[in-house]
Amino acid sequence: MQEDQRNPYCDALDIDAPRFEDVVGRRAANKFGLLVTALLERGGPMTLEQVARRFEDAGVSSVREALASLRRSRPATRPVHRDGDLYELDPHDHEARMWTWRLELARRQQRAPTSTAARVEPSPSPGPEVALKLEELERAFGDDAGVGSWSAQRLALAVLDAHGEAMEPERVVAYLSALTKHHRLRADTASFERRNSAVRPDQDGRWALVPGHDALRSAREAVRERARRAQAHAAQRPSPEQLAASREAYASRRDAEFAWLASAKVALIHAFPPEDPEAVVVADLGDADTELYTRSRFADLRERLSSFDILASVDVRSLLRRLGFEPGGRRLHDLAPPQKTRKFSKRGRPVKLSTLMMIRSSCGIERPLTPEATLSKDLRAGDFERLRRALDADIVSLRALYAYGRLHDAVRLRWRQHDVMLPLGWSKELQNALGMMCEQALEKDTTLEVVLEPVTNWRDPWAQSTRVFVVRGLSQWSTVLVDELGREYDKDDVLLARLADEDAGSPQPAPRPPLTLVQDEPDLPAPPAKAKASGARPFVGTWRINSMQRWDADYYDMDGPAHVVIEPVRGDPDARQGRFRFGLVYGELDCRCLRGEQPPKLRFSWLGDDEGEPMAGRGWIEVEGDEMRGQIFIHFGDDSTFTARRVGEQG
Repeated sequence: MQEDQRNPYCDALDIDAPRFEDVVGRRAANKFGLLVTALLERGGPMTLEQVARRFEDAGVSSVREALASLRRSRPATRPVHRDGDLYELDPHDHEARMWTWRLELARRQQRAPTSTAARVEPSPSPGPEVALKLEELERAFGDDAGVGSWSAQRLALAVLDAHGEAMEPERVVAYLSALTKHHRLRADTASFERRNSAVRPDQDGRWALVPGHDALRSAREAVRERARRAQAHAAQRPSPEQLAASREAYASRRDAEFAWLASAKVALIHAFPPEDPEAVVVADLGDADTELYTRSRFADLRERLSSFDILASVDVRSLLRRLGFEPGGRRLHDLAPPQKTRKFSKRGRPVKLSTLMMIRSSCGIERPLTPEATLSKDLRAGDFERLRRALDADIVSLRALYAYGRLHDAVRLRWRQHDVMLPLGWSKELQNALGMMCEQALEKDTTLEVVLEPVTNWRDPWAQSTRVFVVRGLSQWSTVLVDELGREYDKDDVLLARLADEDAGSPQPAPRPPLTLVQDEPDLPAPPAKAKASGARPFVGTWRINSMQRWDADYYDMDGPAHVVIEPVRGDPDARQGRFRFGLVYGELDCRCLRGEQPPKLRFSWLGDDEGEPMAGRGWIEVEGDEMRGQIFIHFGDDSTFTARRVGEQG
């Protein structure tokens, strides 16, 4: 490919440049999706008028209609950013990769074929007049899922038919329970007393089937169909060696990305006035040095910026355009709020968000930025030394915000009684997330150094660090930070964190305190248990997935315990949010409760990834007490029923 034919967007996303006409008509190709397609095709910024002309050239609509539709579609939504009249794509935004998958542009990874040993050609299925065999039952029910909706009569018929004799109710239930834990058959089932039942108790109280009953034929067909599907699924499952190779490849890609990020040079830029810069301070985050550039030195500024891999600033794209600097393939991290406003209730007014508010909420700095009037006064007086000191002080606050975003993948917003985290688009690519470090600390049996107070000296940001232990919370997937005295720290209050350096010469912490849940202390009364799933919050909590129809435990627990976490949404009693993980699949849930359903049920959609490949889908969940069952669908992929058990409450 020639230099002038390069497409920076597609190169960064590792896809072929799409043809606009080929994408038109695809399922996800709405107006915004076609805007993303046009930008990917061009490989650079475009105006809405230019995009509208592509609509007309492809026969989608006229320029006038396309412009109206594009403006209604909120075009300046991640991963698209507006810079004046131009709209550009951030190929490093996680949403950009999601759109390449939705638009069927992503190069799907070639999955290794399953082992030939698993490919067993199914034998011809006998007709419904032939009795079942025990191996057919074992094959049909061996996946430990999917029979929760089967009636007690069908289950009893299958077991009795395969054994070929009348059996005691307890023996039938015990045999079935050995194959699957999730069924509706009980030894005291009263429905078999009905006149038209296909299962009847005999004189000795044993269950016996009624020969020739229509329900017997349908039970045989259902069992054999389930056995056939189970055999087909088993043939598609990867072998343990293939799973290990897949994990290794994923870890290799992740480590390569982390290695690049660790060596990347990051510049933090702060300009005044932002709409027409006269003075710009550049901070190299690698050595904490800053340098002031006035308008007469902007040529030197552009040369300095070209030496960095990542550029961070408030409204970074607009600022670079005003400075006359073309970022090229450099990654841009915007420190402006991830959304313009936030509404905390249906009746309340939207709260306008600002960088000042983000710094105060996230970092606890009360006066984070110098007032513009003070900076203007220094600029008019030509006192650049005083101006530099003020901008350097602002850089300290902006650096604290940037560090917080890298650590938490989000920024914090505290408004009156509300305290929420707002996810960032650029933080998805970064390493050193606090959750990852907590897991590493547990794995290595070491401590963390955390900074809880605002940093004023970035040459030695760890001067006032605190050593903390990482312990498991109420569930296997939550972690808690505590000090030597057992005092707990809110992870959202952590501004910086790193694994403790055993070679740093600092005094070693005291031995790990014997921290356990209060319920496990024999000498202390257990606190009153939280209300079990009922009425208002039946789904909220942490749930351990214990079976999946489509996959076995070797897969769904391969990267840690498979689980689902459901959380409430403030201000909307019918909404829930959450996340799940099984195998190498991770997703974030957007749920809606269905009113009047018994047992309680909710439906959800989800977005996530599988080994870094974007994925999405939908599903449903219902709960009875501490037991959950549901079904998850992968868009254009597999689906599976699953069961889970509550292991922790969410406050």
